[in-house]
Amino acid sequence: LVDSPLSVLGFALALPLIRRSPPLSKSGWRSLLATWAVFSNVKYGLWTVVFWLLWWRGSGMFTLESITMTLTHGAMVIMGASLLLFYRPKVWQVLTVTAWFALNDYLDYWGGIAPTVPAGVSLETLKIEQVIVTTLLMLGLLALSRWPKQQRS
Repeated sequence: LVDSPLSVLGFALALPLIRRSPPLSKSGWRSLLATWAVFSNVKYGLWTVVFWLLWWRGSGMFTLESITMTLTHGAMVIMGASLLLFYRPKVWQVLTVTAWFALNDYLDYWGGIAPTVPAGVSLETLKIEQVIVTTLLMLGLLALSRWPKQQRS
């Protein structure tokens, strides 16, 4: 259950590091951390939003907790994506981070260590969503790695 706090911590560490000199092209570990922060915030933010949508569609009720969790995890998606305003990931960083999260997906959903979800929320749907999100994040970040960042004048 430490996915979300760890993702937000990754964002909090990555943002000032990618804004510092020397340029990120000289420091691969800073942009690797930023790539991990983008991936984790978007991935786990979306997982939680989808979870609550499934909950509400089923037998779940709208509560302060469910609404707050949906809004804050939606904000995680925006936070993660916002890091891409400041850098472009390298192909090796995207592939490394994707491998990490693909292993996580495998262990969660095929290795049997996925979090338990209440009745009315389909773990199978969450599994499909995570595989799709991991794939789309990888493809999007690979495409972005080929698109140079605009330099401010």
